[in-house]
Amino acid sequence: MSVGDLINSYYEGQYIFTFSTIDDLHGNTGQLERKIGSYLVRSHKTKDSSRVLELQKYLAFRVMDMIDDVFDSFGKALEFDVFELHEENLVLPQETTFFCIGRGKTLLVLQFNKFSIS
Repeated sequence: MSVGDLINSYYEGQYIFTFSTIDDLHGNTGQLERKIGSYLVRSHKTKDSSRVLELQKYLAFRVMDMIDDVFDSFGKALEFDVFELHEENLVLPQETTFFCIGRGKTLLVLQFNKFSIS
């Protein structure tokens, strides 16, 4: 069963996601940390964009620290599986991105929605 199938089975009866891309980050949690920052604090036009970048990095670090705490109980011997999935929604004006972090039989899913207002 693929990561996309696992997400759809969780939401079964509510919604079926159609993933346009599923990227294997090959267990690279550093790459995951760099990617989620832009989802935690959206970039916007400001005079001090460096402060936005600093906040993105700080919050991404905190999220990764919490993820590490969640998986600590499973021991350090197991490697992470990390996936990034993008959902193609043709009905709603939104983009949905999932980051899935797996270790052993445990899967942690982070979901980020970006709504477009026309």
